[in-house]
Amino acid sequence: MLENNGNENNNEEIKMTFKIERSAKAFIIFALLFFIIMGDSITFFSYADEMATLFFIWYIVIEIFLKKIEKNDLIIVILLITLSFLGFVSNMTNNLLIRKSAILVDALWLFKIFSGYIGTYYFLKDERDRIVFLKYVKVVSSTLIILSFVGAIINLFVDIGLSDGGIRYGLRAYCFIFGNSGHYGVIMGCCLAFILVSMENIMYRRVLTWMACFEILLTTKLMPILIVLVFVGLSNQNVLKKIKIRYAILGAIVIGIVGRTQIIYYIKDVNHPRMRLIIYSIKTAMMYFPVGSGFATYGSEMAKRFYSPVYSYWGFEKFYGLSPSNGSCLNDNYMAMILAQFGFVGFAIFIVIMYIILNQTVQNTRLENSRTRNILCVCG
Repeated sequence: MLENNGNENNNEEIKMTFKIERSAKAFIIFALLFFIIMGDSITFFSYADEMATLFFIWYIVIEIFLKKIEKNDLIIVILLITLSFLGFVSNMTNNLLIRKSAILVDALWLFKIFSGYIGTYYFLKDERDRIVFLKYVKVVSSTLIILSFVGAIINLFVDIGLSDGGIRYGLRAYCFIFGNSGHYGVIMGCCLAFILVSMENIMYRRVLTWMACFEILLTTKLMPILIVLVFVGLSNQNVLKKIKIRYAILGAIVIGIVGRTQIIYYIKDVNHPRMRLIIYSIKTAMMYFPVGSGFATYGSEMAKRFYSPVYSYWGFEKFYGLSPSNGSCLNDNYMAMILAQFGFVGFAIFIVIMYIILNQTVQNTRLENSRTRNILCVCG
């Protein structure tokens, strides 16, 4: 009898330990995600993404040593290390060692999105961990969507300070409490993504989806809208297969017409800072052929913060949005950064990495956890 009681107590202790650990894992990811999302709005959380990156890198290294990492993820890690090596080599050979600390931070940022993509998959690999995590984000996402929707309706008729000052298509660019409509649009896209995979009630899911889409449209920003369309498409591949080509073409035309002004403004205008950043990324890649200019030299936050000598070489200080005093566009194009800093070789490696990730997404090679990790990748 005593032995049986002892066994029962041990079993209870094991169950409690498992329950606490399971909840702790979900809470850690939820907390990191929350801090990252709020990082642009609250200064205290501004380094949350770096903390999350270091945490996931540490966890991935453990998985590699334990030989638990899968082939495609290992290939991504190897390609990222290769990309980093090219960056360091470029810094040394091109004599563009601005600050060692800036180069190291820039290298860390290279791993930021990808470490979250891989790390969350292994950290939340157990189904019960994911269930707890999705319960957390379901409550927060639905609450934020509802509160934001109320603010959006009021802000349509009365300016209550929930817009960022921009006016497009006759509408105030809605940003709720986040200060920037583009940043807010991405946050609501993340909330929508979590609702699509965590809300069991079909009616609630539909209502919250339409609310979130309405809020994202009110940002009047093309990029958040496109991100949402891509994610919704990937989340409903069976529906996509039933859509006829002519309807898809019609939808693309409508998007082109609606976003025409922003497309012309950002892409066709060669004098626009963002377009200039793209053009000169190609020139930089050619000048430092074949492996680019190196870390913290072009298109990154560190290149902006310490004003890269590459910018001075191209005379960027003369242009609005690219100068030391107003560099709002200096770190505004991720692909331009990859091309300039890592050259054509590095850009090709980056394309291979993205192909592997998209292939994992579309083929659903990990059906049981693919949606959660893909959402976290988008949020990161």
